[in-house]
Amino acid sequence: MRWFRDEFGGGLSYIQLEELAGAVEAGSEGAVFIPHFSGRVLPNNPYVKGSFIGLDWKHTKGHLFKSIMEGIAYEYRFYLSVMQKLYPSSDFQKRYATGGGANSDAFNQIKSDVLGLEVVPLVMSDTALVGSAVIAGVGAKVFADYKAPIQKSLKTRNSLHPNGVNHIAYEKYAAAYLETIEALTGVYANIK
Repeated sequence: MRWFRDEFGGGLSYIQLEELAGAVEAGSEGAVFIPHFSGRVLPNNPYVKGSFIGLDWKHTKGHLFKSIMEGIAYEYRFYLSVMQKLYPSSDFQKRYATGGGANSDAFNQIKSDVLGLEVVPLVMSDTALVGSAVIAGVGAKVFADYKAPIQKSLKTRNSLHPNGVNHIAYEKYAAAYLETIEALTGVYANIK
């Protein structure tokens, strides 16, 4: 998202780009973004590159920015499907959001719609530092366990719930996202 804002945003802020994206329907009218600029980690595919597909004359800056958020959410959806297969008895009902993207209600709503889950943004964005501090605290015997200090640090912002109409619309685009990665892997490998 930062890459797009800096390279193609024309000086617009994230908020302005999100406003443009907000006028675009779920699925960005067929524009699909693959966010793997330096390969895909899981499952490992070092050949995949970032790309837009499905573009035509109707697509605007708003479409492209929204498709970036959607592409990232499609990847999260793939990870969720893997978790559901690995843990079939688990009831996945919500996803906690961290990092810079957790500050964006627009991005969190897209994640919620694509996943079909409640998305709960954490107030604290750098959870890795807190996790490292808690691990060190347990090691130094400052904390008795990991659970209490971690739970104490988990303050949340407003939860976002999935829009059922958008969730259904995203089904075909999420499938197209995975099909695109598979279909273009050979092309990506040949143009490195």
